[in-house]
Amino acid sequence: MDDGKLGQDCYRFYDVEVDARSRRVLRGGTQLMLEPKAFAVLLELLRRSGSVVSRDALLDAVWGHRHVTPTVLNRIVAILRRELGDDADHPRLIRTVHGVGYMFIAALEAHADGRGAPPSVLADASATAGTSVPDGRRSRVSARNVAIAIVSLLFVAGLVAFQLRSPPVRHASLAATATKAPPSAPVLVVLPLRPVGGEHGEAVLAEGLSEELTTRLSRLDGLGMISATSATIAQSREFDATQLAERLKATHALEGSLQEAGEQLRINLRLLELPAGRLVWTQAYDRPIVGFAALRNDVAAEVARALALRDTASNAVEAHDVDPVVLRRFLDLRRQIRTVGVPDWEAQLRALVAAHPDYAPAHGLLGAMLAVRTPSKTRLAEAQHEAELALQLDPDEADARITLAWFAIQDGDWERAGALYREALQRASTDPIYRAVYGMLLGSLGYLEEGLRQSELGSAYDPLGSSAAVSNQVFLLDALGRHDEARRRIDALPAAAVIYANWCNAFWRGDTARTRSIAEAMPDSIWKASYLAVTAALEDPKRWPQAHAAIEASERLAREQGNPKALNYLRWLEPEPDPVRKLALADSLLRDVFAFSTVAIWMPENRSLRQAPEFQDFLKRNGILDYWRAHGFPPRCRGDGDGARCD
Repeated sequence: MDDGKLGQDCYRFYDVEVDARSRRVLRGGTQLMLEPKAFAVLLELLRRSGSVVSRDALLDAVWGHRHVTPTVLNRIVAILRRELGDDADHPRLIRTVHGVGYMFIAALEAHADGRGAPPSVLADASATAGTSVPDGRRSRVSARNVAIAIVSLLFVAGLVAFQLRSPPVRHASLAATATKAPPSAPVLVVLPLRPVGGEHGEAVLAEGLSEELTTRLSRLDGLGMISATSATIAQSREFDATQLAERLKATHALEGSLQEAGEQLRINLRLLELPAGRLVWTQAYDRPIVGFAALRNDVAAEVARALALRDTASNAVEAHDVDPVVLRRFLDLRRQIRTVGVPDWEAQLRALVAAHPDYAPAHGLLGAMLAVRTPSKTRLAEAQHEAELALQLDPDEADARITLAWFAIQDGDWERAGALYREALQRASTDPIYRAVYGMLLGSLGYLEEGLRQSELGSAYDPLGSSAAVSNQVFLLDALGRHDEARRRIDALPAAAVIYANWCNAFWRGDTARTRSIAEAMPDSIWKASYLAVTAALEDPKRWPQAHAAIEASERLAREQGNPKALNYLRWLEPEPDPVRKLALADSLLRDVFAFSTVAIWMPENRSLRQAPEFQDFLKRNGILDYWRAHGFPPRCRGDGDGARCD
């Protein structure tokens, strides 16, 4: 063992080099992206090479024996064997001593030059078989950066709330598991970068860069992308290359690691072809943290070259410097808001904006949060101001556009709202929530088929994630009269994920037993009593007065909690023979409850309402008719004199 030990905790065997000081492992010149526990187990085996290390000793050394089962160690050893190219049946590295533990059996050898540390993983990996590494990418560049675009803020108004909660990430590098020719149009998934070093700040930076890369790469011509949400879920479930190809329909994966060294970042990336796991491209970057987001443009250029794609956005996506302290603070706060909730989010965001008034992402996030969290007249005005300021500071701010689109909807400015959504999707095309809400906007205007297509496209980008997109698909399918198909989509997800869409679907199908069971299972909120009351009224129409009172009570509670425009969607379901009153309610729903909005007005069940003379006034006073004339009539309507005839 002593002959094979290089310096202090540096080892070499076959084509593998291990440096315990930098926590790096190279195989054939390419860094392996081992999760921290796997690295710790490997190091423990190397330090006691040639000796049997008991399972208890490994569990105690690596996990401190804190409620860890032996199966956890089995998984880690399996990962090491896969990454190091070992065979459990015919081991050349790690031997299982049944009933006892494991032993590292490979001979350790010294470097030819006698130095202790293996070559830096930041060196060119052009010697790797089948790898093409562009020249000149290791040089340090002048500090360039761009404010991190806020990705996937769940901005669905009404009852669809913050649903993306990223699971903990356990890295599983991709092994070659099958041989199958990829389709001609590439689809890429950016797996969350693995933070090396274990510090909280590195994890935050790794997550932020992963999302930034997904957003930037989505702007390559001819490249399909998988959302950051599904990428995180896939990695947490340890999908291998075959599973990524089958479950995500991805043809390529970008994976890597991020390590912080003072004010520098060491980032290693590799592009793999799926499902074979063939290495297409690998590159190492050593950059100052202030150049964090500028890296996205360099990576986009290299990925485009590797996949023979055009990067038409290369001149449009600017990069600006940003203070590393500000970057970490913003990314950490954004992560907490999205995953665990932060009671004092407003105070923290306001403090960040006050301290750094030129940082666009902070203004964009504050504007979005003010718009959706307990909005009041004053807060809504401030939300609009913050979103506008964010766009002035950074024209690429996608979330600011979504916030301003919401205000345009309230003003009945469909032209501006539609343009803002399309611009946001140009900048963050893989965001399933953007697409889902844009689909609902189109559905509210009568374009049900196109709205459904947009929402389904969001699900294609996010096949493992967004239940919000499926909820909106259910509403749109119900509006098209395809109630059974809507239910089948509901049944493919956990009931709690689409609980309100599930209830409405049961209502339109006349399934009172199902509406009751769903209402009783709803989480406690100011709305639950109204759903229970309406369910009772469906079973006994004489109870509609009580249901009406419960609906009013829920709206009153919402107003007391600071929402001045609270309007319960269940009002739409109350029996109302007067089309004037019904369409007046639709006016309010269209402006104030956008997430569910008035897609129901297009349902086959509401054909008589669309044929009422008052419907023409509804189309005109809400600007819908003007929008149709500018963009084309939806399939179920056509121009008729100065109005329109539907159905």
